[in-house]
Amino acid sequence: MMAQGRAYSGGRAGVTLIELIVVLAIIGIIATIGSFTLGDLVRKYRLDTAATDTVARLRLAKMLSVTRNATVSVRFDTTAGSYFAFLDTNKNGVRDAGPPEESYINLDSGRESDLAIATKTIHMRVSMYNANFGGGQAVAFSPPAGLPTDSLLPAGAINGVVCFRATIDDRNEYRRITISSIIGKVTLWKEALNQNPECTTTDANWEKEF
Repeated sequence: MMAQGRAYSGGRAGVTLIELIVVLAIIGIIATIGSFTLGDLVRKYRLDTAATDTVARLRLAKMLSVTRNATVSVRFDTTAGSYFAFLDTNKNGVRDAGPPEESYINLDSGRESDLAIATKTIHMRVSMYNANFGGGQAVAFSPPAGLPTDSLLPAGAINGVVCFRATIDDRNEYRRITISSIIGKVTLWKEALNQNPECTTTDANWEKEF
């Protein structure tokens, strides 16, 4: 019986407390790294979504000005991180209650709507840190060609710019949207590698996305 007991005791079962602590520490490190990576991906997604959605909506506003033969203005609020569109009958960049009433436009459907549906708000972790269209933060797309004009000085077409910023992997990433005065083209840009670009209509330190 004693011989059998000694033979059996030669096997090893279980783990020591130190081994368990080491394994748990490794799991914790992996989980922490994974959470940071996932968080960065989420923030990048929010930044890209804010920029690409705004591009699509500005292009729709331009198209609506042509198809409706009416001025469609988009007014940005960089403090609130939001913007909305409306039929700008008075061509002043300000939505007037009337008469005639200037209807809000939902730039996801192209239909007239109320202010709550028309207002597009970006995620709080994404900063819309500049919107400049000549004299203010509103751009008016005017018929017949849908060219962008300064809502305060609607005599001629202007270049415009909107910029977004988010902190990703301990550094800022940027997206810029430009509107060309020549044909009203709306273009999306991202910052060149390791650059801290200015949000202007100058293309230096920016790379074209589409």
